[in-house]
Formats: sequence, structure tokens, C-alpha cells
Amino acid sequence: MHYPSELSQHVDRFFRKLSAGMHQKLAASDELCDAAIGGGFGAMTLLVIAEHEPLPIHKLAEHLARDKAQITRVLKLQDELGNLARAPACGDRRSCMVSLTEQGRLFATKLAGALEEVTSDLTDDLT
Repeated sequence: MHYPSELSQHVDRFFRKLSAGMHQKLAASDELCDAAIGGGFGAMTLLVIAEHEPLPIHKLAEHLARDKAQITRVLKLQDELGNLARAPACGDRRSCMVSLTEQGRLFATKLAGALEEVTSDLTDDLT
């Protein structure tokens, strides 16, 4: 594979190692298993909602750079898992706001901690 610059090669490696580190952390965790958080995309969804809640679904789609169908599926799963709460948007009955339940916030907090650990492991040697 040809990279246009050395920086792009390092960035690519960093994100691949970050992704692999998170997969390892989640696989090793009983609480943060795929069945509880809806997999990697479910984890990203919980983190984004936690950062911006309450948030309209179209904004969630923008933050995650995904189409409406993908967002609808992940929200349905998060709702079924008990991680998500929905409420009508003020002044617009057609729009829905999403936020996390207590369980969803707990998972998001644990995910953020795991992400911090993995990131720290990757950046400890940087000056």
C-alpha cells in the first residue's frame, strides 16, 4: 500500500491499533460484551449520544456519518437493550430526541474509560 506521506501512514496505523485495542478490551469484558452494547457501532452510538444528549436523530446520523437506515437499526437495538430513551422534540412532533437511560450512561462511561486506557497505551511513548 502506498501512503502519500509518512504522517498518513502513522495515522492509519494509530487508528487500526486503536480499533484493535478496543475490540480486545470489549472481548475481555463481561459487562461490555456485544450483546449488551450492540457491537462496535452500538458502542460508538452510545458514546456520541452521551456526549451530545438529548439529540435529534438527524444530528446523530451526522455525528456518526451514517445514513438514516443504519441509524434506525442501531437505535432500535439500543432501545431493545434498554440503553436508549426517546422523547418527542419540543415544537416538532415529527422529530424525536434520543438520550441514554441510566444503564446506557453506565455503559457509555465504561466505554469512555476503556477508550481512554487504549489511547493512553498507544500514546504513552509520545513526547
